[in-house]
Amino acid sequence: HFQYRDEEEWEPMLIGRLRNDTSVKVREAAAYGLGGADSSNAIPLLTMALAHDTAREVRGEAARALVRIMGTNALPLLATAFRDEADPEVRKMVLSAHGWLPNEHIDVPFLVRVLGTDLDERVRAEAASALHSTNAPAAVAALMQALTNDVSPQVRENAVQSLAPLKGEETISALLTAVRVDTNDNVRKEAACALRDLQRADVMSNLVAVLQSETNTAVRGAVSSTLASFHRSGLVTILQGVLGGDRYGSGQSSMLVTRPL
Repeated sequence: HFQYRDEEEWEPMLIGRLRNDTSVKVREAAAYGLGGADSSNAIPLLTMALAHDTAREVRGEAARALVRIMGTNALPLLATAFRDEADPEVRKMVLSAHGWLPNEHIDVPFLVRVLGTDLDERVRAEAASALHSTNAPAAVAALMQALTNDVSPQVRENAVQSLAPLKGEETISALLTAVRVDTNDNVRKEAACALRDLQRADVMSNLVAVLQSETNTAVRGAVSSTLASFHRSGLVTILQGVLGGDRYGSGQSSMLVTRPL
């Protein structure tokens, strides 16, 4: 923790620590503090730290601090830093800095390009997360493309989480397809959870069909929990027909059969 006597000493002290301290932890904390203080005087030093500090933690925190201080005016700096940065972990942190912006102000074209072209799956996964809840058509299309075609389960899972708040027809169809055919258990589970509370008969019937063939316990539990959230009058009858001879155990699926609607 930094100690100072009054507020007037705070900003120059943090600037001095970021510029001169030999401790990575101290420089990282100084960058964080300057971002929280909305310190416009620190912009030149934070920009330099983003480009040249020897520690990845400091470069990443400088990116976040610049967004907190400058808002959308920092986006060109982030794009340049991302282009010039060799460390995937720092590139992830640069992307995560978009989280300090309202959804309508993030750099959608930049994030879509990263999601579709970056060679590092960790970076693509972060780009998918940065597009969370964004209903821009280009973002939705890129997330659905990633959910369908990306080889990385983590990218696909993050795409599901970002698509979950969007309830358009194409999004729902993509999530239902993921529940049925994705090869990764976690992705199928996340996709099932993303379909909660939709109150749609077509979604319900698709999920009931999944229960007939799904063998993974966690996925079956997620599907059952989503079905239980629907509270539709015909749910008990349909589930009784499908789950009467549930060969995977009585667990959560059988609980649904007797759940009051």
